Amino acid sequence: MSRVEKILENYYSKGKENNRLTEDKAHMVEFLTTVRYIDKYLKNGDRILDIGAGTGIYSLYYAKKGYKIDAIELTNSNIKEFKKNIKKEMNIDVEKGNALDLSKYRDNTFDITLLLRTNIPFI
Repeated sequence: MSRVEKILENYYSKGKENNRLTEDKAHMVEFLTTVRYIDKYLKNGDRILDIGAGTGIYSLYYAKKGYKIDAIELTNSNIKEFKKNIKKEMNIDVEKGNALDLSKYRDNTFDITLLLRTNIPFI
């Protein structure tokens, strides 16, 4: 495990990401504003790649709306949380990975790519 992966696992293992966008009204504004702008670019049947998907709040939201989601996440703790929330009817594929190696995906596979960041204190 790389130094960055260790820092991320330590940070996310404390459960900070799972409720980050729903913990209060201020954080809900971030989520609602983000999806409002993403929605402007989506069409029915679009396929979404979510890089650094965290615990999947955006992926799950769009999967509920019927979109096909491929999500990659670097930390095992976030992947575990994410997978707990996937319903049978959702079309989501979640795998461990990062933005530095997207070779598993063919060019022109996705209609939109999400790469949203959080404020993580790196040492």
